[in-house]
Amino acid sequence: MAISAVGEGSTEQIEAAAANIMEGVLPFLQDPHPRVRYAACNAIGQMSTDFAPIFEKKFHDKVIPGLLMVMDDHANPRVQAHAGAALVNFAEDCPKTILAAYLDTIMSKLEFILTTKFKELVETGTKLVLEQVVTTIAAVADTCEEKFVCYYDR
Repeated sequence: MAISAVGEGSTEQIEAAAANIMEGVLPFLQDPHPRVRYAACNAIGQMSTDFAPIFEKKFHDKVIPGLLMVMDDHANPRVQAHAGAALVNFAEDCPKTILAAYLDTIMSKLEFILTTKFKELVETGTKLVLEQVVTTIAAVADTCEEKFVCYYDR
């Protein structure tokens, strides 16, 4: 959480150390404690915004799979939703060519979660993750533009 808070005011210093910072943050996406995973998503989301599009160009190969993995955290819906929110931040300024390379993987994950969470909404009334997944799909579609066309019907 400290990295998230410091990044905006220390652009030059953070930018120079971004690779080292990401090396330190990414393993926390797999931490056993949900609050640590949440904080890692927060840092990634903030850095995606503060250092775009350089951040997306440098770290897409680790960030996208990492956030998609955290989106499988069905036991912790807030963490799951926060991973989706971080993916929104990442997708917003990600070059289309980069995001499009992951489009099938991203959409497979988001469609599965959307279906699962829709059933959960009907059964229990919980909608936190469902709302975030819809927002995440919208952000991915916005960036990918015409490359997203084949997903609209689904």
